[in-house]
Amino acid sequence: MTGRRVTNHMKRRNLIIGMGSFAAAGGAAVGTGAFSTAEATRDVSVRVANENNAYLSIKPSNTANGQFATQGSSNQIGLDFSGSGNSGSGVGQDSVYNFDDVFRISNQGTQTIYVWSRLSGGSKFDDNNLYFYPNDSRATELNDSSNSVLTLSPGEGAKVGVHVDTESVSTGSDTITATIRADVNKPENSGSVGPDGDQALVVSQDGDTGDFSSIQSAIDSADGTDIIVQPGTYEERPVIPGSASGLTLRGAGEGEVTIDASDDSQFSNRYGLEIEAGAEDVTLRDFTLKGPVSTGGGYPSGYFGLKIYGVTGLEVRNVTVKGSSLSEVDLNGVTDAVLANVTADGENPNASSTSGTGLFLTNCRNITVKNIKTRNNDWGGIGISAWDQGGDDGEAGQEVGADPAARGISLVGTNNEIEEDLPLYTEEEPGGTDFHQQNRNSEVDTDGDSDWDVFFPIAGDSSAGSDHDVTVGTVDPGSGVSNSLSHTVTLKRYPVVVTDDEDAPNEVGSAGLITEQYFVSSSERESVINSPRVADSWNAGGDLNEVEFSGGFVYQIERKDNV
Repeated sequence: MTGRRVTNHMKRRNLIIGMGSFAAAGGAAVGTGAFSTAEATRDVSVRVANENNAYLSIKPSNTANGQFATQGSSNQIGLDFSGSGNSGSGVGQDSVYNFDDVFRISNQGTQTIYVWSRLSGGSKFDDNNLYFYPNDSRATELNDSSNSVLTLSPGEGAKVGVHVDTESVSTGSDTITATIRADVNKPENSGSVGPDGDQALVVSQDGDTGDFSSIQSAIDSADGTDIIVQPGTYEERPVIPGSASGLTLRGAGEGEVTIDASDDSQFSNRYGLEIEAGAEDVTLRDFTLKGPVSTGGGYPSGYFGLKIYGVTGLEVRNVTVKGSSLSEVDLNGVTDAVLANVTADGENPNASSTSGTGLFLTNCRNITVKNIKTRNNDWGGIGISAWDQGGDDGEAGQEVGADPAARGISLVGTNNEIEEDLPLYTEEEPGGTDFHQQNRNSEVDTDGDSDWDVFFPIAGDSSAGSDHDVTVGTVDPGSGVSNSLSHTVTLKRYPVVVTDDEDAPNEVGSAGLITEQYFVSSSERESVINSPRVADSWNAGGDLNEVEFSGGFVYQIERKDNV
């Protein structure tokens, strides 16, 4: 390309302050998040940060195309395509160039923002023949108006490429100014895209800035799409269908977006937020869900906060679920999931705590739970259940020749805070071998494949080696005190059968499952054992030992240990 030199040098000094609402409370600490020399007057206080530390961070990529972005002494960015440093001397005439991943933009603020660019001052280039695009989505022009803006949640970043079209450009050099703009409000008539370049639908209570006013309407229109929820409270019980694939639902933050599903009189479905079976690669993040509250009293069957079943590929991150009548987060038959920085608080208007656990995992596989916080949940912090999947061996719960129901579940991280007296309990249908009480800290190979199907090492015991599939070690139960789950009790659970005769006492049903409950101290374990629902023995079909219960379950002590 000798003799054909087209130089596109982006000047860079200060950020377009442009929007007083960029930070909260009207006093904005605004970083140097623009390429251009520009100025704006707003009644806000301003602190100028260097490029890497700004609320809108812009810095060169660490890839081959990052050579076209340079950073000065104060970390200010410039772009120069005059040469590649490898005998190249600029872009050629009558050509189209796409430079993927030249620089990175990150939202280091506390609100969702929309980012776009505008070009000015050049004699050869303008927004039509030179533009920025996200990721490798080369046809997506980030220059607002009838084009697209980049949507970034707090802490989120994007790769930005540069498109250069020289088909109608004469040889020579050109120096233009590029202004990167960011705003918490989406420009009118602009589409929005996420960091990967896919369409992003915006839900907002302000009709001027959003594409939809309800989360459900955005879900109904989504196809592998980012759904961005603007600050506000949304009274609905959204359902993500089983046909969903690659969908991300993200709010502006747990303190900014609330999905209020609490009022049972408004809804026909019982779940606070549901993902139906068949969905793949779904992400939920950055919002609070107020779960459904049953007004019928008694055992509130089905009133889960977050209900997800039969899903492959799931991420739940920075989400608070609170106030549900049953478990706050309930996963059933989910494979390959990460739950990180999730809070499950069972306190609700009709009771001091929920009738369930903070997190319940039934027949789930390959699940990583990291830095979870649970409180005010009647049944405990975390429940793990393995139910019979139809093994034809004559013993319910002992699967032969079938994949085990629960495996690959791990609790990791250093900020787990489980405040319930019972941090963890597990349950499995009883079979010829009482699963937990006879097999704790030993191999359980129900399907004969030489791998351990379920294993619970106590106090971080790693003697099982690397093949165990369900692991729970040392957790932090709250208040910064680290204890191991070393005090256990194994219980057999019987349902209470309510008789039709008002004068006849309720009866004990047939044993349904074995549970093993893990505590951090013997006193917490004894408080459970001393409950009137717990006895040394119950007889199916017998009475309730003169203790009358209207429903629910009673438990028989099988074994207790200090491990």
